[in-house]
Amino acid sequence: MENSPRKLAEFLNEAGPDRERLRVLAQALAGAALSGKTEEDVEKLVGTTAAEKAALGKLLRQLAIRDRQRRRNTRGASRA
Repeated sequence: MENSPRKLAEFLNEAGPDRERLRVLAQALAGAALSGKTEEDVEKLVGTTAAEKAALGKLLRQLAIRDRQRRRNTRGASRA
């Protein structure tokens, strides 16, 4: 995945992970969950390398995008 970040969404769809657990794991690895900081504050932490923070940021953004899409689809289905 590190060499093909654009394939992350496809990979997540195929893998079908528990998105909330994956989000908590990514936040913990980035240091945000353990330090009580927001995702924006993660950049100020020293616990991970720049490349690791970038990868975790991409993962968290993809999860947020997929969650918004899922909520829109759920609302659309309930209106029909």
